[in-house]
Amino acid sequence: MRDYLVLAIVLATLPLAFYRPFFGLLGFSWLAYMRPQDLSWGLAAELPLSKWMALAVWVSLIIRGKLNPYRRTAITSWMLILMGWLLVCCFVAGKRDVAFNKFEDIGKVMLVALLSVVLVSDAKRFRAAMAVIGLSLGALGLKYGIYGVAAGGVHFTRGVGGMIGDNNDFALALNMALPILMYIVWDAKSKWLRLVAMGMVPLVAITVVFTHSRGGFLSLVALTLFLILFSRRKLLAVVSVTVLALAGSLFVGQSFYDRITSIGHYEDDGSAMGRINAWHAAVDMANDYPVCGVGLDNFLYKFQYYAPDPDDVHVAHNTWLQVLAECGYTGLAIYLTLFIVSLWTLWTTRQRARRYGLNWADNGARCLAASMVAFAVGGTFLSRAHFDLIYHVMGLAAALQRVVNHEIEMLHAEPVDEDEDTDEAA
Repeated sequence: MRDYLVLAIVLATLPLAFYRPFFGLLGFSWLAYMRPQDLSWGLAAELPLSKWMALAVWVSLIIRGKLNPYRRTAITSWMLILMGWLLVCCFVAGKRDVAFNKFEDIGKVMLVALLSVVLVSDAKRFRAAMAVIGLSLGALGLKYGIYGVAAGGVHFTRGVGGMIGDNNDFALALNMALPILMYIVWDAKSKWLRLVAMGMVPLVAITVVFTHSRGGFLSLVALTLFLILFSRRKLLAVVSVTVLALAGSLFVGQSFYDRITSIGHYEDDGSAMGRINAWHAAVDMANDYPVCGVGLDNFLYKFQYYAPDPDDVHVAHNTWLQVLAECGYTGLAIYLTLFIVSLWTLWTTRQRARRYGLNWADNGARCLAASMVAFAVGGTFLSRAHFDLIYHVMGLAAALQRVVNHEIEMLHAEPVDEDEDTDEAA
């Protein structure tokens, strides 16, 4: 039944996506982040529904003669530079077929991010884009959180599917969604929408804990501190977090505490030592191939030649070292520049929004920055350099900057004196 329902919704949305490309972008986000096709366990899970939605948007733009997926900003410029460098790293890869397959996947994600800059053209659309992302991931956190609380605490060993198929990826995505849900709580026009988002926040947080992801937990802590630091009501924020933490501890089993305390005794943890083994391999690869690295998505194929223990095979388990190993020091410099430029864009956009009283944009910039902080901390323990959501967040940051600049220009625009204009015409 769920299978047919998902298919019916998607097929009904495709014509709408064709006539209104922005709705197609929202539909793509819903499929990418809520993963309803994977929750249906049938035909819908096997069909490329996201590609259909993206195709409807592209065909619509082509027919309308508006196929220009690029708006010049610092973020989009550096995103294109990164795409170009990733392509270079495909040609130098030992396994070129693997590299080009990965590049194709990354290219699709980046094109959606670039399209967001084009299609998210005003405050209303920005709110809608944030709502779809936040509520899609929030619904998953709500579902698994309620189940975990009802069961007295559980341990999720996997995610849902797609980019969140692993429990660590799931925790990372939920952490990035938390500040977006907070944006809905602060800024949504609908009282009911604010209440729904408010109810999702604690259950999303407890679901992160239920994943038993150590990186996810550290990311959650960093995110909480960031939000408190930039909160307008710091005392209320501290009290709220404390109450939620105490309530959540009632549903967390001893296995979680054992998992977290193992961080301080990493020498006795096989998983932790495996990550250190992979980190050594990543640095040695980069030192041997300093300019272009070993090639996009070729880390595992070179692992045995560089790891101190070649039999303990692991992915890089660190976003920054993953980029370093696969794309060289040049690639890491470009990637870090894109990240820093995105944060700087959000900072300057927030300052301008506050100066001109655009509270919705102030909140939006703050929450997108918090989402990037969650990624930066969580990504330090995961190989997620090309995580779909981080590029989408960067795209929304660029879109927010453009919308704010436009609104400020409108505030400065002087109305035409009709009488004076008539006299001159006469």
